[in-house]
Amino acid sequence: MRDDRINLFATATSTPQHFYYLCRAVSKGTFKLGPVNADAMYNAEYHSYNGAGVVRVR
Repeated sequence: MRDDRINLFATATSTPQHFYYLCRAVSKGTFKLGPVNADAMYNAEYHSYNGAGVVRVR
């Protein structure tokens, strides 16, 4: 874990997998949420980028 990202390593299977993480808000404001990206370690043909958005901390 880092301040601005989480690196997660998993094995690709045909069974759906769900991963969750908790973020800690330390400043009020509106922030851009970058997309989750996934890449296959040994084959660049397999990749995915999805889920960009906005986070509002009040």
